[in-house]
Amino acid sequence: MARRYSLRIDNDLWSIIDIATQDPAKLDGVVLSRMPPGEAHQMLKILKNIERLRGFSTKYATSTIRISRLSQTAKRAAVSPWLRTNT
Repeated sequence: MARRYSLRIDNDLWSIIDIATQDPAKLDGVVLSRMPPGEAHQMLKILKNIERLRGFSTKYATSTIRISRLSQTAKRAAVSPWLRTNT
């Protein structure tokens, strides 16, 4: 997974930076800047875990859709020979 966030220090206070925009990251609308070092490192871990969970969620949703399509295809294939012989 690509790195999305980094830490930046400014006058002994830390900010979490969104690498894509180079702006301070936000979590639920709260700007994650000007924090003590310990808090910034913990928030960075939280953001990384949220991104990881989003990735798992997307993979799960995609897998569920594929399985559903395969199941529908298998049902059609099982019914098709019967329809062909009785029509």
